[in-house]
Amino acid sequence: MNKTEGRYKVEVIADNSGEWCGNALRFDSYADAAVYGQHLAWRWTLVRKFRVFDTETNEVVEGEVEVRS
Repeated sequence: MNKTEGRYKVEVIADNSGEWCGNALRFDSYADAAVYGQHLAWRWTLVRKFRVFDTETNEVVEGEVEVRS
């Protein structure tokens, strides 16, 4: 499931800069990416928001998820 080839990636905001950051992980489905984003937010308490980004259309899928404010 976790790999560097796939359509979807997860990006997070983890500080006050408001800047989205991600890594090389890619997922074949939106659902897999969204679950990864939720789990990452639970493990890494600095995450304020996460989103799933479609690398083929260069668009955010289904908006942002606010975790902490």
